Amino acid sequence: MGFRVLLAWGAVLAFGSLLPSSTRADAQSSYDVCVSAYESQDWDSVLDNCKRAIESGQLADPDVVDALMRHCWARKEKGQLEQALEDCDEAVRRDPNHAVAYNVRGSVYRKMGEYDRAIEDLDHALRLNPNFPFAYNNRGNAYVDKGEYDRALEDFNEALRLDPEYASAYNNRGDAYERKGDYARAIQDYTRALSLNPDFAIAYNNRGNVHFYMGSFAQAVQDIEAAVDRGIGGPYPFLWLFLARERAGLDGAKTLEVLVPEPDMDTWPGPIISYFQGKLSKAELQDMVEGSGSKLKARKVCEYNYFVGEAELLDGQAASARAMLEKAVASCAPTAIEFYGAKAELARLPQ
Repeated sequence: MGFRVLLAWGAVLAFGSLLPSSTRADAQSSYDVCVSAYESQDWDSVLDNCKRAIESGQLADPDVVDALMRHCWARKEKGQLEQALEDCDEAVRRDPNHAVAYNVRGSVYRKMGEYDRAIEDLDHALRLNPNFPFAYNNRGNAYVDKGEYDRALEDFNEALRLDPEYASAYNNRGDAYERKGDYARAIQDYTRALSLNPDFAIAYNNRGNVHFYMGSFAQAVQDIEAAVDRGIGGPYPFLWLFLARERAGLDGAKTLEVLVPEPDMDTWPGPIISYFQGKLSKAELQDMVEGSGSKLKARKVCEYNYFVGEAELLDGQAASARAMLEKAVASCAPTAIEFYGAKAELARLPQ
């Protein structure tokens, strides 16, 4: 279907000069809304207005490429990865020397888990524009995903040399330091990111996770609550907030009930939330994990081992907690947050 859409765009462009001038004004208006919606991250509006502008056949070719890239990015943010790739491919086809187009396509490949292809595109973007901080940042993220943290740090350092006010690069460098176990530098970078962007929910959440690893549970509560207050997406921050509050001597269960009163049992990690709320037994949770499809089972096994280990800790069952957390270290990917959480808890447990 995407190929037919691209052909349709080509046909409209070929005959655009036959359309009335009012259509050109409409196309420019759609393009302007597309740009402003992109800045405000209104992805539905980006998709609607960029598509309308592209299909009008009235935009100059550089603006078509720009609209395609914005449309590509919005599709990526909406999880429409294959369709996003079609947009980016078309942008690159139209302008093979457009560094931003390679940067955007590299970001799509990264989200698809194709890290080597992402790095290949980002390499190309940097050959076209060696002073491109966004491409360095995105390539650093791909190296983090591959577990190549030192190479990632080199890229984040270069991004920050080019743009010392780049909050996301500080956050991402903090993530690389976090994964290397250099928690002091991670917190320093997350704090710098927050000084540049006080509403940076992800940086609050990341700093809260590091405080949790370090056993600074009250500080973890403050940071994760700040992330939740700023609208961080997904259910996992609620789980970590529950754990941080419980470990800080606060009522985590009540907080979890307020934040997620009715967990979605059909969507992971809804069953884990339900387990912490006392609505699902350990045996029932284990049965749900064992009955999972193979594609997601490894991830669920990791999280089951970690979060049940945390529950055992809260119940004062040190021996069984250690056994579960050791299983988490063995079963979790070394890039998973639960892997680092389990290692930190094991280091605190008495031998």
